[in-house]
Amino acid sequence: MVAGLALAGCDGGGTKTVTQFGTQTSVEPLTKAEYIARADAICKTEEAKREELEQRVAELAPITSDETREVAALLHQQADNQMAEVRGLLALQHPSADAASLASLLSILSAQIIDLEDWADAYDQRNAKEIRSLQIRLAEHNAEASALARRYGFKVCGGPENGITRNLTRFR
Repeated sequence: MVAGLALAGCDGGGTKTVTQFGTQTSVEPLTKAEYIARADAICKTEEAKREELEQRVAELAPITSDETREVAALLHQQADNQMAEVRGLLALQHPSADAASLASLLSILSAQIIDLEDWADAYDQRNAKEIRSLQIRLAEHNAEASALARRYGFKVCGGPENGITRNLTRFR
């Protein structure tokens, strides 16, 4: 899912050797404050894209049978946007001491990508029960991600507004 980026190992003194797209580079991990600032900037960019997609969906509600495919396409686009966000966050050199906390957050954000794809498929099938079930699961993931992100110190990443939680199940 996040191909092309792998942490290859650590050199002495906290420098990390990263292999990205076949090229090895030594980089210093960011301080926590630097990491938060850069990560929040990535999330802010993706948040703008998410808000645009949400607005497009809101303009459709209640959703006709002809519009469910359009909603599905928008949800697939959101999954792609979230994948870009996760890739951007993975590319940052996080503080080594925070690896476990950040891995938990990134794991939840990655799980949401799968949920978004499944949600889009449910819209393609016009399955209201599955749509609602996936919406609930996404809301739970959003709450969990938000709690972890706030505890870590993020201002944007993982925020409650940083995910699709609107009720899109209203069909005409």
